[in-house]
Amino acid sequence: MQRRLERLEQLGLLKRMTQPPRKEPNRSWKQECKLVLMLPKKPNSLLVFQIGALANSQQNAERSSLTVPVRTLPNMKFIDYLALQTKVSKGDFAFWMRRWGAEPRSMGYLLDTIHSRLERRPDTLESILWDAEAHKLSGPALVGFVVSELKARVPA
Repeated sequence: MQRRLERLEQLGLLKRMTQPPRKEPNRSWKQECKLVLMLPKKPNSLLVFQIGALANSQQNAERSSLTVPVRTLPNMKFIDYLALQTKVSKGDFAFWMRRWGAEPRSMGYLLDTIHSRLERRPDTLESILWDAEAHKLSGPALVGFVVSELKARVPA
């Protein structure tokens, strides 16, 4: 409970008002503590959502400050990525197929049979993708073209 109150206080949504201690007639001490909810000037129906989003972003910021930053590659086309590789990983090939709309029913076949043909041949896949780009293919037609060209160019 205390952490939630602190978090709401940090977000500026709650304020603690504590009075100084004072002596009661029966010789005991009393200190009044009040919690004041700070509402925005405009009533917003999404206030709860915003509080949750701010709290989550704060938690994510705390987590990210504890982790080591990861070096990421700049966004590049799959063809350019293949030029830097010595092999085509199954995950990369699956990502590319999902991105271009391969049928989920055929993914098992494509990942087993077709991937085994091109695993150590990123140059062949790169060449096929350049040809497909020249034909301006996209979507499932691109996936079909790549599969048929791989069958023709790389023996089983």
